[in-house]
Amino acid sequence: MITPKFLARILLEFIGETNIFISLTAAVSAYAAFTYFGYQGSFTLSTAIFFSALFTYNAQRLIGDLKKRATFRLAKKWLSVISLFAAPFFLFQLGGDQIAVLAFAGAISIGYAVPFIPGASGLKSLRKIPRLKIWLIALVWVLVIAVVPLLGIAQKPGGMDVLPVFLYILQQTLLVMGLTIPFDVRDLEVDHADQKTLPMTLGVNRALRLGQFLMAVFILPAFLSYYMGYCTIYVFAVQLAVAATGIWFIPKTHSARSPLFFLIMLDGVLLLQAVLVLGVRGAVL
Repeated sequence: MITPKFLARILLEFIGETNIFISLTAAVSAYAAFTYFGYQGSFTLSTAIFFSALFTYNAQRLIGDLKKRATFRLAKKWLSVISLFAAPFFLFQLGGDQIAVLAFAGAISIGYAVPFIPGASGLKSLRKIPRLKIWLIALVWVLVIAVVPLLGIAQKPGGMDVLPVFLYILQQTLLVMGLTIPFDVRDLEVDHADQKTLPMTLGVNRALRLGQFLMAVFILPAFLSYYMGYCTIYVFAVQLAVAATGIWFIPKTHSARSPLFFLIMLDGVLLLQAVLVLGVRGAVL
């Protein structure tokens, strides 16, 4: 018998496995960056990010050296084709600096999974370079959800000071790195030993504690942003809630076995931040 619970699970697996969820997370997070500083978000930018992320994530899994799952493979191919044509339509409505940063982030994302670097054992992808994996992920995400939106804000009358820009980028870097460590724990079975990811070098327990520590430190630049008047007390309360959620989720990586935990729950912390920021700003305004 098909139950609502079964249908909900299939839907979650579909939006997770076809990378719709993570693409939506990137798009909404970029939109919320404008809202964080009191500006109207850019639908054009968010849509460009959604289709660009949808293309790169599915391309990674179709032609890259990541662990491949047969689930929804045909849907991934069609979504890749659709997003390949849709992304340029919105991208070319952006500023040249935004396009350049997104192109750079996209190139890193493809190179992350597609082998192109010559080595003794053949070609290898960027993520196979020792100790580089977490920094690549953090760089791409911060470029997309923080730097590109801030470039859009800089074009508005009045622009932005350097300090709030620095604090926001630091916040998002700490958040992304803290949430990335559990994925490295999950990937211990498939990553090569010479990649030297954090769980390999520190051990699983210490790596997860580091993830929690980064989530806690994430509060410091968030507090400074509030204290210096760059965001409201309501937005700072959102950051506290996000940090607490991440700190609670990260240790559960030990016992997590369902792909949905990684596809939805941990990525969902980023989406939670964006949705709550949009919600509290809307309530205040």
